[in-house]
Amino acid sequence: MTLINFARSEFVKSVSDGSKNFTIRKIRKHPFNKGEKLQLYTGLRTRHAIKLRDAVCKNVWDLRIEEHEGTFLFKLNGRRLSRERVNGIAHKVGFRTVDLWIGYFKEKYEFPFEGQLIEWY
Repeated sequence: MTLINFARSEFVKSVSDGSKNFTIRKIRKHPFNKGEKLQLYTGLRTRHAIKLRDAVCKNVWDLRIEEHEGTFLFKLNGRRLSRERVNGIAHKVGFRTVDLWIGYFKEKYEFPFEGQLIEWY
């Protein structure tokens, strides 16, 4: 069973009500796998931890985001994504725009970013 924490308050409601079923995580020592049981939380490692729901990993894709002179290149399983697909992923992971998504990632991660796009049910 793998734990996933959602720290951003705007994601908590949509994860718990099932309207958000995608997330992006950095590559871990033990990567996510299709069929794996997930426990979705907010406030992990605090006494205010709340379990949002149990889930099962439906799909996993390798995601790489590179920055070249202020332009971002997105690859899913090694294949470059169109702007339309990037917009779709931004919405699925909970951001209204790609710019908001990248702004959040720039605060949190270094580029190139290597992680996984995870879908659950």
